[in-house]
Amino acid sequence: MARSRRRAAEAEAVRETVGGGVAELRPDPDRPRAWTLLVDGAPQSHVDLDDPGRLSFPYQRRLGHVVDLAAPAGRPLTAVHLGGGA
Repeated sequence: MARSRRRAAEAEAVRETVGGGVAELRPDPDRPRAWTLLVDGAPQSHVDLDDPGRLSFPYQRRLGHVVDLAAPAGRPLTAVHLGGGA
């Protein structure tokens, strides 16, 4: 088993009851520091801490395009999207 898959397999999902059901952070089996957020089993979002520019969901890519237009070209930008779905 590849090292990254082994680390992801060792990570455990985190579950919590929220107003909209059960939220779960599930480790990505292919990326050692990536997580998917699910609510009642439906994927909501994804983050790869080693590659934060990897935007897996269409709504994330749309936000990325907006940030690209709003920020000066080639300059780093620090931002956090807190979301609201879950």
